[in-house]
Amino acid sequence: MTRLFALLATLALVAPPARAQTPDPLPTSGPITLTLDDAIAIALDRAYAIRLAALDVQTSQSQVREAYGTLFPRVDASSGYTRNVVQANPFAGSSAGSIF
Repeated sequence: MTRLFALLATLALVAPPARAQTPDPLPTSGPITLTLDDAIAIALDRAYAIRLAALDVQTSQSQVREAYGTLFPRVDASSGYTRNVVQANPFAGSSAGSIF
């Protein structure tokens, strides 16, 4: 166990540090010509606040569905069947068990 811990600690110290992703660089030479649809697509793709808001809406809708689930009745059913081929001896294990 200590060898495993030592190996993991060594790997953690030797591993290169993680770096954050950098955004796509914008071209700096010349004017950029975009259509309105392209501009909207780029804005929606890069707008993290809009993504977070959409996820918040989905989370809220899931919570509402979960709350409605407690209002409806719940029905459970189960069944069982046991068949004994050999008739049970109620006197088994006692001195009277040899009679039957």
